[in-house]
Amino acid sequence: MIFKTGKSYDGLTYKFNIKDNSIWICNSGHKLINILNNAKETGLYYNIARSTLSDYIKSGKLYKNKYYFYNSESYKNNKNGSWLSGKALSLGERSPMFDS
Repeated sequence: MIFKTGKSYDGLTYKFNIKDNSIWICNSGHKLINILNNAKETGLYYNIARSTLSDYIKSGKLYKNKYYFYNSESYKNNKNGSWLSGKALSLGERSPMFDS
């Protein structure tokens, strides 16, 4: 298998990219308050079903008048952009308050 050997297959070299599954959570003022590793972790932390979380990520709507949920792609592609400058955390930085 390619995955274990790291060898090329049929003379082609394959490159595998790791998908970023992180979920970015913003407050109602669009300030970044937390970044969690995936939808399962986010669902457990905020007590929200993964299907509901997915709906809110896709729609961009405010959840319970408190949180906006974004995946890394939707967060980076947000057309508003103005709220990115007021974020509470730097990209890739986690607040010790949210670490478990």
